[in-house]
Amino acid sequence: MRSFTFSCELPNGVHARPAGHVETLCNQYQSSIEWQNERTGLSGNAKSVLSLIGTDTLLGDKCVITIEGEDEETALEALQSFIANEFPHCDAPLEQTQADEEQQPLPRNLANLTLGVVRATSVSSGVGRGVVVKVGAINFDQLPYMPEAKPLAQEQSALKSGIAHLAKSIEVQAKTSVDTESEVLAAHLSILNDEEFAKQLSTNLVEGRSSAQSVIATAKHYAEQLQKSSSQYLRERELDIRDVCFQLLQTIYGDEHYTSQLALTEASICMAEDLTPSQFLELDKALLKGLVLTHGGSTSHTVILARSFGIPTVVGVKDGSLDANIGSEVYLDANLGAIVTDLSEPVVRYYQQEQRVINTVRERQAAFKDTQGMTEDGKKLEVAATSLTQ
Repeated sequence: MRSFTFSCELPNGVHARPAGHVETLCNQYQSSIEWQNERTGLSGNAKSVLSLIGTDTLLGDKCVITIEGEDEETALEALQSFIANEFPHCDAPLEQTQADEEQQPLPRNLANLTLGVVRATSVSSGVGRGVVVKVGAINFDQLPYMPEAKPLAQEQSALKSGIAHLAKSIEVQAKTSVDTESEVLAAHLSILNDEEFAKQLSTNLVEGRSSAQSVIATAKHYAEQLQKSSSQYLRERELDIRDVCFQLLQTIYGDEHYTSQLALTEASICMAEDLTPSQFLELDKALLKGLVLTHGGSTSHTVILARSFGIPTVVGVKDGSLDANIGSEVYLDANLGAIVTDLSEPVVRYYQQEQRVINTVRERQAAFKDTQGMTEDGKKLEVAATSLTQ
């Protein structure tokens, strides 16, 4: 048995992406490999993404990796090198916004035009105009259909087949996706293929239970585990587990029994308690003009996807504050953290003028998009960006 100790240097702790790197490396070896977080006292199988996330490892936590088996020496050398040289670069800080932070006052020229404003916290900037449409959250305690259990062998076969079909579907989606969407799909695939996830499903699938009951029990198990984390970032990963589990129900039983799809028919501002990444990806982006989430934070995969698609998004809206506006047009001003419900003529003119200013700035900036970055005295500058998704 061999072991070594180190401190976690990841700003967002061990979530799916860095855990995926660790899992991939550890699965190359026959030895058993355990990851222990000394702060929480929690241990996990280093060959499982979900088990690693379950250790609630945050920035600065001291951790111990223990390796036991026939190739432990080789595994030790590889893991020590990875932790020292590659692990710190598996992640980067993400933009985070506190939902309860003090709101900035509205510009006077807008405040003087209307009193019909609901305030919120912006997590993806921009302005959109559309009809308020309510989208139902995925709630495993309020599912419309619960099938009767079949013999255990049939349920095991259905569950195994469902996992295989869903994995294939996500793989196909990932191949036709780019950047942020591709990375989110890869994270979902890692959950579906995780050995601890499979074990939990198998444990919950006993005589007298249906595959649906097993999937729901598994989703609740991981939700409870993640909600105990002191990190908002890790707590928000629960939405991904819920997403994968609901997709598994859809795959096994069909969309006619478990559907979350919403077909938009006009320019819309979608309002939801929360929205899973797959629900977001199903929405027609040509008609989706904004998102209003009563729950959720700034680092959920849904919010990260909204930013990548340029969809204005706010969170922290009080329950019921927009119910009277369902079916009516509003402006979602995520630059100001405001939903303007009074579309009087002066308000419309205000936003039309704001859009003209934005268009003018874009046109002027576009003239320089292919120009070499350079200082005034002629020195070349490189301007670059990197994705911070996960």
